[in-house]
This record gives sequence, structure tokens and C-alpha cells, in this order.
Amino acid sequence: MTFYAPKATQLKSLIKIFMNPTTQILIATTVFALSQKMMAATLTYVKGPTFGGWHERYYDTSNSQWVNLAPDQPSLIIVDSGGDLRGFNKNTATTWLQSPEFMLGDGGISFDEIYRMTGGNTAPTSEGGVSGTQTTNGWAGVALRDRAGDFVYTYSSSVFWAPVTFTAQELAPYVGQSLTLNFISMNNGNTDFFYVNRPITISVVPEPCTALLGLGGVGLLALSRRRTKESQRFVRI
Repeated sequence: MTFYAPKATQLKSLIKIFMNPTTQILIATTVFALSQKMMAATLTYVKGPTFGGWHERYYDTSNSQWVNLAPDQPSLIIVDSGGDLRGFNKNTATTWLQSPEFMLGDGGISFDEIYRMTGGNTAPTSEGGVSGTQTTNGWAGVALRDRAGDFVYTYSSSVFWAPVTFTAQELAPYVGQSLTLNFISMNNGNTDFFYVNRPITISVVPEPCTALLGLGGVGLLALSRRRTKESQRFVRI
């Protein structure tokens, strides 16, 4: 049987290459940069007959806390015939629609169109600041909520069937955090208040297993290329 093996001097040379701090830094930097590109992903919620896995929340007065309804179970909010979100206003109870949890990526969030969203009162800083009852001047807008129930980012501005984007720069402090996207209306003062048209596009980080597989694959590729070059100087024994 014929096999190949490196000379002793070639083994020493190969080890020296990988032990060199400059080489290690170069490989690590390259692998990290490539892995970041591989981890870029987009989550899109398109027009459709359901909430797309989102769920409404209602305020349980007996326990003084917000409770999730089952995904795609309409209560106050509806999906119209065009597959867009309606019914946030002109209710007694506050309306709240929450997305499934995601890990925020570095590409921002965009909405196809939003109509007539206005600030009203001061934006809540957490779910504890969301009233269970709508009022004429109540706040309505979009909030990014973390696992602790805090709103790390809120948005409310009068727009009229206009696209809305949270830029990568605006959301940079929250990249890598596990968040949910929330539409909340504590306002019942306008019959045309707060309509949301899909698609909604969110920059996300893939599941950890996907990212690790990508990172491992890039690392193996870098090592195999180096070893392939070295193997060209191996001799037959």
C-alpha cells in the first residue's frame, strides 16, 4: 500500500506556520469576517390570511398582567381581505400584536406601509407601562421588547400610507439580542388610526446551530487549503 507522509523538516515548517501569532490572528480574523457574512439572514412576514405566527396579547385584570393568546387567533385585531393588519383602534381594550421571538441581525427592520400612527402620550418603556384600556390620547406605535419585558426601542410618528424603516444604525445597540416586534395601540381617538400593511422584513441572526455549522465549515476550509499547499511538498515512502 502506498501512502504519503511529510518530511520531518516539512512537519516543523507546518507547525511553525500555525504557531506563528500573525498567522493565527489572520486566520481568526478571516474566519470571523466570513462567519459574520454567513450569519446574515432575513425574516419576512408576507401578506396572508393569518397573523403569520404572531399572537395578540390581552390584559388580565384579575392577575394584573399581560397574557398571550394562541398564535394566529384573532380577537380584536383582524387581517383584511388584502392580507394586511387592521383593527388596532376604536376599541375599549388596548390592542397588542406580538411577533415570535427572533435574534436581531445587523440589517434593520422595514414595513411596507403604515397609516396614521401618532405618538399620543409618552411611549411606555416596558410592558408594565402599557395600559389595558384605550383612551383618546393614548400612545400607539411599534416597540421592540426584550425577554425582561422592557422596550429597548419604540417608534411612533404620523405617517400616511408610507414605508417605515428602522435603520441598521438605529438598531445597532440591540444586534444579537432576543427580541419581539410589537404593534401596540392604547388610542381609540381616530377611526383611521394605525393600519399596518405587510410585508414586514426583519434582519435576524440564524439559529445557533446554523451559525456554528457555518463557522466550523469556514474554519475547516481555511485549514484544508493551507494543508493542501503543504502536501504538495510531501514525498512518497
